[in-house]
Amino acid sequence: MTFHDVEFPLKFRSQTELGPSFRTNAHETGGGTRYASAQRTKPRHQFDVKPGSMTADDRIAFVNFYNARRGSLHSFKLTDPVDYSTHSDWQTAPTTSDGLVNLGSGDGSATQFQLKKVYSSGGYTTERPIVLPYASSVVVQVNSVTQTVTTNYTVNSLTGVVTFNTAPPLGHAVDAGCQFYVPVYFGIDLDRKLGIQGQRALATIGSIPMLELPNDLPVVDIGYGMGATDWTGSSLAANATFDVANGSTQVWKNTSGGGLKVILPSKDSLDLGAELRVKNDSASTSGITVRDEEATTDLDTIAAGSTAICILTLNSSSARQWVVVS
Repeated sequence: MTFHDVEFPLKFRSQTELGPSFRTNAHETGGGTRYASAQRTKPRHQFDVKPGSMTADDRIAFVNFYNARRGSLHSFKLTDPVDYSTHSDWQTAPTTSDGLVNLGSGDGSATQFQLKKVYSSGGYTTERPIVLPYASSVVVQVNSVTQTVTTNYTVNSLTGVVTFNTAPPLGHAVDAGCQFYVPVYFGIDLDRKLGIQGQRALATIGSIPMLELPNDLPVVDIGYGMGATDWTGSSLAANATFDVANGSTQVWKNTSGGGLKVILPSKDSLDLGAELRVKNDSASTSGITVRDEEATTDLDTIAAGSTAICILTLNSSSARQWVVVS
């Protein structure tokens, strides 16, 4: 799956139903006690787009767009009809007086900050990363001083990362706002969805679900059973990175000596509950260490013939963490 930097045409959206989802699991005991857990810490939005009637030319344009994405394989940009700005009205381009969100504070060395939107109610907040900003709408301030694009910073319109030419000084607040697109993909195939009346007559199409890519671009929602890769054709000669594009189970062999590591992927690139399996081949002569590079922590050393099951969970502070079960 890849991201296509194209927007779903507004003319194909006569009506849209939408809403956020946290994928919450709930269980109620016989005594009435309710237990619940969310598999996401950030909202994932879903859209039910209803194109309605289309002319013959519109039908051709729509099917071209759909086929170019290979159905639900590749993602693309969608404008949320009601929520596409950090401004208080959710739509107007932000200004220095309305729509700036705190991205953090400078430490004198960090130069990159992720754009985001914050939803607040009753003293509680939820953050939503913004990965597809309208580049021309981005407003940035450091210590309440408006920054100039190119002169002071650049913004990646495909990740939502603001990069400063010079790191903001220690303790200086970094605030920013923007309008934004939502990265989505088609939730279904179009099987028999397109109704045609006559060879060149009007076409009608029912609702089409579109699902937001969760958290970041790109995101792989991974779980046990999503393929495997055997790297034992040669021994580890240096630390290896666990790339989920190669499956959720991967096998390495270490005959090069101790100290070699398999580095787990970024915790923000996967859904909570993701389960990865790192196996040390039985032909190995040394152990392999599983490492969380972001936390600069070695989690476990796997003996020859053993497997470490790495599960992405939340700790007591609601921060993501890798937990290893051997």
